Order: sequence, then structure tokens, then C-alpha cells
Amino acid sequence: MCLRIGGISPDYRRGVHPEGKRYETDTYAPVPTLVDFSLSPEDKKDLENIQPFVLTTEDLPKYDVQFLKTEKVDDLNTYVFRVGPKRIEKNQRYFQGTVWVEDHDLAVVKSDGKAVPDLKDNLFPRFLTYRENIEGNFWFPTYTHADDILRFKQGDVHIRMTVRYKNYKRFGSTIKLGESKTIETPAANPQQTAK
Repeated sequence: MCLRIGGISPDYRRGVHPEGKRYETDTYAPVPTLVDFSLSPEDKKDLENIQPFVLTTEDLPKYDVQFLKTEKVDDLNTYVFRVGPKRIEKNQRYFQGTVWVEDHDLAVVKSDGKAVPDLKDNLFPRFLTYRENIEGNFWFPTYTHADDILRFKQGDVHIRMTVRYKNYKRFGSTIKLGESKTIETPAANPQQTAK
């Protein structure tokens, strides 16, 4: 996956540990070219989780979801939903906006909104994310764009951001399972257990 923000274009690899936890490894990170602006931990978290809007079944109970209408997006028939957090919990990030869900695979294909909540000294842009059918019925984000004015106390800041997601690869394994065998363990030595 490649991410480009104001001249920042780090490449990194994502994967899953055997324990099922996600991980990322930076493979390339050029010198940042942002001027008078820096990415906060919340900005980075939004780039990874909110802007691609991966709403898992685990996250769904945290949201109010309201059906709005049906709409055609390119050649897709979609259901349109308004989505927002039921409540804001401390140190948690949420998506608030509109999502388009394809009517056949029931996959999110487009989202338009922003990460919430805004913080005292940190505001977040409105963004639009498109997802594409990469393989079979697997839909992945391929493009996120924001062009917004953030109104800070010190003055307005125009932010323009484009994120392109690419090089998706199916996770595979070289492990082969064979026939199971019973392994007999030797009986405990009575002299060792007496000590």
C-alpha cells in the first residue's frame, strides 16, 4: 500500500501475525515536506482505520445506521446509509457521514464523511473514499481524497490530500496439514517425582 500526503509517500507492508493481530512494517519513508503542519497520532489512526472505513461487525454496535435511499454509483446499485457514532468515548475515533453499500455483495463501495470527534487543537478534513472489487466479492479501498478548509483559532488551513491504496495480495500459507498421529509420552520416572 502506498500513501501520499503533501509529499509524504511512505511504503509499508501489512500483515497478520499467527495470533491474528495486524502489523505494519515501514519499507520506505521519504523526508516529510509538510510545512506548518504535522500529522498527529489521531491523523495517522484516521488514515489507517477511519478513511478507508473498515466497519467491522465488532464496530457496528457503536454506530447509528439510518437507511436513506437507493442510488446508482457508476454501474452499481447501492443502498445509501447515514452513519454516525451512538456516543463518543474518550480516546476513540469514529466515522460520521454517508456510506454506499452495493446491493449484491452488501459491501461498502463508497464513503463520504469525516473522522470525529474534532479535538481542541486538531481538526480533521471531510474525505471521500472509493472501494473496488479486487477479487471475487472482496472490496478494498483504492482511493481517498480530501479537499477541505480547517478553521483553526490561529487561522484557516486549506488541506488537500490524496491516498491511493494498491498492491493488494491474497494472504497465503505454505503450511500443509497431514494425517494426525498420536504421540505417546513416556511415564514419569518415580525417582524424579519423589524429589
